[in-house]
Amino acid sequence: MLFDPSLDALSSIRQQLDLPQHFLNFGQGDSAAWEFGVSTQPILYAPYKFFLLIADITKLARISRVLDDSEISTWTRIQQELCDWPRALDTEDELLAALYAFSVQILLLKSNPNITYDEKSRQAEVYLEAGLKHVPFLNLDHHFPSYLLWPLAILGSACTTFEERKTIQTCISLISIQKPGGHASWVHRRLRKIWSVVNKTNENDPAKRRLLGLQVLLDGDNEDD
Repeated sequence: MLFDPSLDALSSIRQQLDLPQHFLNFGQGDSAAWEFGVSTQPILYAPYKFFLLIADITKLARISRVLDDSEISTWTRIQQELCDWPRALDTEDELLAALYAFSVQILLLKSNPNITYDEKSRQAEVYLEAGLKHVPFLNLDHHFPSYLLWPLAILGSACTTFEERKTIQTCISLISIQKPGGHASWVHRRLRKIWSVVNKTNENDPAKRRLLGLQVLLDGDNEDD
């Protein structure tokens, strides 16, 4: 969904998909599992409802105009729901969980209807710097490439300096070596295109350039690799 805007349409048919039957073990009678959607599927590594929340955040963040009243209500609901997730996202891999948290906050920040663009830019820089500090210490062995690459793509799109981009590039290169298959290389190529666009912009403020890169990522890639 992050890389393909056409998948935003899935949010409108979510109820028909009957997702709980695929991801919840109701036979155990676990009330916490019912409330938070605790996954019994190892491929997710997190409650499936968290990924639905990410889908909603991504859809909102893709919007480049001012949000309308309905979208503002959705943004407010998501912000409130995110307050409940730290308890449900307890994991042995705290670094990756933190990386997801920073990435989600950057997406939510981009569509924040309550602050100015300048403030969004400044706060995005803070989240990016915090996230980049975690990247070199990630454990790449226990996760599927897609799960690792999602936050790296978001953070990478907001990078504007050589040092920042090198941190992301190094991690993606390691994923490509340890988990061959092309996905990491595709994300790397996508980021290089984004960085090229950002480098050509007339915007001189590095903080504002970060949000530009994120928007290019969210707009999708209509060109063939």
